[in-house]
Amino acid sequence: MTLLRLNAGPAVARPRPAVPRARRGMALAVAIFAIVVIGALLAGAYFASSQERKIGRNTLVEQRSLNVAEYGLNFDVSNWDQSRNLEGTFPVGTVDANPRYVNQIGDTAFVSVTRLTPTNFLVVSSGRANIDNASTQAFRRTSMMVQIAYPSVNLAGALVSAGQVRLGGSGAIVGFDKDPAGWGGECDPYATANLAAIAVGSADMLKMKNTDSVYAEPTASNPNGAFAPEGSGIMQITPVASTPSTYISYGSESWETLKANADIKLPATFNTSPAPSLVAGTTKCDRTNVANWGQINHVNTTAAPNAFADCIKYYPIIYAPGDLSISGGTGQGILMVNGNLTVNGGFEFDGLVIVKNELKKGNGTATIRGGVMVAGANINCTVLGSNGQCMEVVDMTGTITIAYSKCAVENALRGSAILVPVKQRSWAQLY
Repeated sequence: MTLLRLNAGPAVARPRPAVPRARRGMALAVAIFAIVVIGALLAGAYFASSQERKIGRNTLVEQRSLNVAEYGLNFDVSNWDQSRNLEGTFPVGTVDANPRYVNQIGDTAFVSVTRLTPTNFLVVSSGRANIDNASTQAFRRTSMMVQIAYPSVNLAGALVSAGQVRLGGSGAIVGFDKDPAGWGGECDPYATANLAAIAVGSADMLKMKNTDSVYAEPTASNPNGAFAPEGSGIMQITPVASTPSTYISYGSESWETLKANADIKLPATFNTSPAPSLVAGTTKCDRTNVANWGQINHVNTTAAPNAFADCIKYYPIIYAPGDLSISGGTGQGILMVNGNLTVNGGFEFDGLVIVKNELKKGNGTATIRGGVMVAGANINCTVLGSNGQCMEVVDMTGTITIAYSKCAVENALRGSAILVPVKQRSWAQLY
């Protein structure tokens, strides 16, 4: 078979059919529309992510402002300035707007404390936080209602004793209410309230040698004995004095709660004369020193500056675990002695003294301004009555003076009070 070879020759280009102009315009429009749609989607995604980022940032800074507001609130309440407890220096209606607290990342809390009543306070904390610049600031404000819980003692006399009181020699017990010298306006909120000189459970509990000028205040010529207004009486016979709970229960507080909250817990062998002291190199009161019982000299003026001014408003609760013998020195607050108390030298104390066993005379001259409660718990008591009651609880046949002062007692009770939130709805977020 013969094969034939076909030669097609050179290729010839064939013309393409023309695209209508209308179709070209439509394609361009679709392309532009697609670009617009894609751009819109991208812009929307960017806007959404940007808004989400801003929302997250704002939420963060708002949370930080709330956190720092809470930080300032809790810090101020936990580290309460007990000088605010005293009405004489922080009366009702006073606002303390100075406290400012800054956390580790620079957020700031501005705290104000307002005294609403003698026992209630409103604490408001405004927290400010910012990220990068001031335009990203956030503010939150929280508040808390708090109140001071302090002991309520039943003082029927300048000296309240569950056992016998021996008064003679150069001893003196004064029921006339007198403010401590130099305390000035601190005592203004407290009305004068005279008491009996001595409160005991029965008439045979008082053994007194000196009975001169009993219904008048002591004088330089007659400084010894018992003194009280006639309406109050030298001796008040009351079951309060012989009731054991009088010496261990104080309203909402008790011996155990005061012991637990004691600012100073003395060692078993404390033999130092108490005196105010400062933190080394500063003018700040050294509240870690067990021998610092506050400053009883409250005079602090330009003409007479007080080196221990920061200790004036320090009213510690002082707890002695056993017998305590004090020779000289000064102090203020609440002194609790779980045993016998012996005072010597020129010891001076302003406030409330509670003794579980006996108050004994010592050498020298001692003065207690405020109130004294002696329970006579029969610890090492050498003379007992027929009912087992200690018959020599208070021996003031030496040179010792107990002078009632409502201001000294109230300042001691309030100055050492603890702070607690009110029972219902104490916390609130203001905005």
